[in-house]
Amino acid sequence: MPNIPVEYYNQTNPSGQEIKSRWWLTKEQDAFTHVFGVVKRINENQSSRSYENIKYARLYQNMDLMSLQPGIYSRTAPPENYITNRITLNVVKSCIDTAASKIAKNKPRPTFLTTDGNFSMQQRAKQLTQYLDGLFDSIRVYEAAQKAFIAGCVFGDGVLHFYKDEGKVGCEHVLIDELTVDDTEGMYGSPRQLHRTKFISRDVLCEMFPDNKDLISQISPLNQTTQTASDMIKVIESYHLPSGSHARDGRHSICVENCTLLWEPYNKKYFPYLHWKWSPKLVGFFGQGLAEELAGIQLEINKILRNIQIAQHLMAVPRIFVENSSAVVTAHLNNDIGAVVKYTGAPPQFGVAPAMSAEVYNHLENLYRKAFEICGISQLSATAKKPAGITAGVALRELNDLESERFMIVSQRWEQFFLDAANICIDITEDLFEEDRSLAVVANNSKFIAKIAWKEVRMDADKYVMRVYPSALLPTQPAGRLQTVQELMQAGFLGKDEALSLLDFPDTPQAMSLATASRDNILKMIDLMLNKNEYSPPEPFMDLAQAVQITQQSYLRARNDNAPDDRLELLRRFMQQCKGMLDDAKNAAMLAQQQAMQPTAAPVALAPSELMPVAEQPQPEIMGV
Repeated sequence: MPNIPVEYYNQTNPSGQEIKSRWWLTKEQDAFTHVFGVVKRINENQSSRSYENIKYARLYQNMDLMSLQPGIYSRTAPPENYITNRITLNVVKSCIDTAASKIAKNKPRPTFLTTDGNFSMQQRAKQLTQYLDGLFDSIRVYEAAQKAFIAGCVFGDGVLHFYKDEGKVGCEHVLIDELTVDDTEGMYGSPRQLHRTKFISRDVLCEMFPDNKDLISQISPLNQTTQTASDMIKVIESYHLPSGSHARDGRHSICVENCTLLWEPYNKKYFPYLHWKWSPKLVGFFGQGLAEELAGIQLEINKILRNIQIAQHLMAVPRIFVENSSAVVTAHLNNDIGAVVKYTGAPPQFGVAPAMSAEVYNHLENLYRKAFEICGISQLSATAKKPAGITAGVALRELNDLESERFMIVSQRWEQFFLDAANICIDITEDLFEEDRSLAVVANNSKFIAKIAWKEVRMDADKYVMRVYPSALLPTQPAGRLQTVQELMQAGFLGKDEALSLLDFPDTPQAMSLATASRDNILKMIDLMLNKNEYSPPEPFMDLAQAVQITQQSYLRARNDNAPDDRLELLRRFMQQCKGMLDDAKNAAMLAQQQAMQPTAAPVALAPSELMPVAEQPQPEIMGV
């Protein structure tokens, strides 16, 4: 084996011990020295990247940030320069926030599809999709992903970290400045090692690694020279991927400056850090952000605005011109209402000179408009205004589609981002399942919640494929959504109940839930019969005709999917009972109608009872008697 190159540069190592670049091949008790040395060397070589990140953060946040490091990230330049250096027309933030509202609002949903026609596997894939939905909701993947999207627009990379968190899957957003990747090793975008530098509370670290509590307590705090109540410690977590399928040099370590806290093999073929890039660069590991694309235009806008500001103060102020030979009293030139100005000779002239030429203002408008054209965003979207003359929902929908074409490649990367997140979550879940066989999540399908166990839905990777679909295919605007649903109804693709469930306007949830209660109840009963083999008999209060129609469609769908015959028999039994109840109701109605049409017999007087006294009949009066 050739000699491992070394350097003597680590200032925290006064003994002059050599620093080995291949830290994963060192001994556990010495690993922390080499890890800190390697990370220090890489950060020194890449100091320009940290400066660039600060610059783009300044453009987006409109603040003179001094650093992105702990204890300094909230500090700005001296107060006397803070106000004067603020950007008055921040096109970078406007474009990034608009892009986030258009793309990151979508929540792509990874869906599992089986590779064969087995009914049980298809049902398992359906439940696996629900399991992943519940997992994403529990660890707030979409919320963290939106932060990663904005960070990707600002810095070029937005990062999510997936990890084990007390027997469950965890997810967190990671600042790009915390990650360290060697530029040479990451030239082709696939480095073999990655480091993360994070600052953790001393108490938390002692609870995580109680065996090293004494050594942790000896570490100097991060901000020992500043008056702060925090007690943060610098921690470096490092990963090295295996060099091959049969290699055993994969390594995962967690180190502090005086000891190695964790040293374990790492056999995964990926890092647990998922990157989303606004625009991947041609060479290198890190991406290019939207702020970097717009930095030149933003700086030019700032320059023009500064010149306009100076010109406004110097030129665009009211002036009074008085001839030397006139006898105008300057004290009479005041702001009193109805003041009288006496003069002899030429009267005073009032005038305001133009601050800048019209070309300067036109150039400013062109630059501002060009910034939105570069990133593919219309100014109408940025200002939340609809174009003049466009009122129909279809026109708004088509306008949105034309604008979204510019984001097609970016949207595809956004969808792939969630597919990769799903793969990592499944892999971590498999590891957790080896430790806890009762692993489960609670899934919510907007109608009811259900607890799904991993052992009931887990599948081999070669038994399914994953596809991603947006969470909402209909337009988000009420007018566009209503018109789209109406078009589907007119074409015969949707019924009234399905259309009501698709509208789902936020101000009508109670009315919608009542209108679709019958359909929801029928679908729930069918789901119990198909998935859990539990029979639910129909009730006379149901819409029996609708139940027969929906059950027949579900029966044919399940038969095409090769559902077991015992499940199909439950559906057939359900339909027969529904038809029987319909026939009984129809016969009862016909009998009632026939009885109503028969003539009614005259009432017959009842014979007087012997127990009742007979009333004396009044005798007619005879006239003249």
